[in-house]
Amino acid sequence: MLDILYRIKYNPCIQSTRVPAGTRRGEENGRQTEQSAVNWGQLMIEQKAYAKINLGLDVLRRRPDGYHEVKMIMQTVDICDDLTFERREEPGIGLRIEGADLPADKNNLVCRAAALLMEKGHIREGVSVILKKRIPIAAGMAGGSADAAAALRWLMKEEPAAYERLKEKTGFAEQELDLWDEIVEKMYFPYEEKRGIYPMDDGFLMRKPWDEERIPAEKRAWLYENYHPLFIMRHRMSKQADAVLGLYLHSHLFTREEIQRNYDFYKEVTLHHSSLSTCIFGIVACGIGYVEEAYRYFMQSARMDLDDYHNNFYAGIHAANMAGTWQAVVNGFGGMRCQEGALRFAPVLPQAWKSYSFKVKYQGNLLGVTVTREKSVFSLLKCGGEEKKISFTVYGEQVELEEGGKYEISEV
Repeated sequence: MLDILYRIKYNPCIQSTRVPAGTRRGEENGRQTEQSAVNWGQLMIEQKAYAKINLGLDVLRRRPDGYHEVKMIMQTVDICDDLTFERREEPGIGLRIEGADLPADKNNLVCRAAALLMEKGHIREGVSVILKKRIPIAAGMAGGSADAAAALRWLMKEEPAAYERLKEKTGFAEQELDLWDEIVEKMYFPYEEKRGIYPMDDGFLMRKPWDEERIPAEKRAWLYENYHPLFIMRHRMSKQADAVLGLYLHSHLFTREEIQRNYDFYKEVTLHHSSLSTCIFGIVACGIGYVEEAYRYFMQSARMDLDDYHNNFYAGIHAANMAGTWQAVVNGFGGMRCQEGALRFAPVLPQAWKSYSFKVKYQGNLLGVTVTREKSVFSLLKCGGEEKKISFTVYGEQVELEEGGKYEISEV
């Protein structure tokens, strides 16, 4: 709950917009569109609940209630869920979910968060909620808590007294926000102008290079278990795709040349001792034209356990790496990105393949993609969104499909 309260009060990426009751507002090619809605004489509020990724996570003590305290560093990303709230005369909470097969009952985090605050605040009026899911389910991106935070944010604005009572019950201190403000203000990206790269910290380039040949093969997979952290941190090395992951998630904020310079640098200092590393390098390599290099990374990811690359298969399979292999196809060779509310593709084909295909579900729509030597084909297999169509770009060209429609392009 404290995490949710923090996201409500501090997170600038949870945005809300008020519109008069009786209208529903959307965006279509930059134009506002409106359709009729039930008018209860109150206000409708639209909010975006942005996803996050963990840059660092430590699990601390277990609390008496069975939950664990955690310490984490979070970074918001562009993908978000949309929530619309509107008061209604009927008591209780009505939830409708679009774009995902999720329960819309009292167990949903949106309903649970809203119900808790309404109960503690003795709120008798009801609320209707429409949740449009875009954040992947069970992906560790806090989709549920972001949605719950948006629900509480709405109630906080409409019923501030109830919010204050809930804050008192949970022991949340607003002084914590000043500390987080200070932390955010002091964060920065180191930049080395001569090389045009973003080093991992100020001293990274001053350290001596890592010599992998000096480390016995049987110890490489368990580096931090076999060597003291001070020994490791004195070397210029990265265990996995840390900075490169940022170039992938926020690729729209960098030029292709910037991504290429940083990729070339980190390729030389990254050890790939994490099973989640090679798939990310492969995705970024595709975006800068290193297609065959990306294929080699893909094969390492795909055969991680088959060839026991890290000498630790005896401890179990690398399940998350399997998802990374899927991402290497879709986000790497398929060039799929979802950034700033837009879906885009830039498919490429490695020499070893004749073709590949995949399906993605976006805003409730099922899109099929097939890439061959001759062409790329995009097919809208099923329409699930309100607009009954899907919009995306391929190599920067805008495409709009209705159900059953196809788009073909010969450039691969």
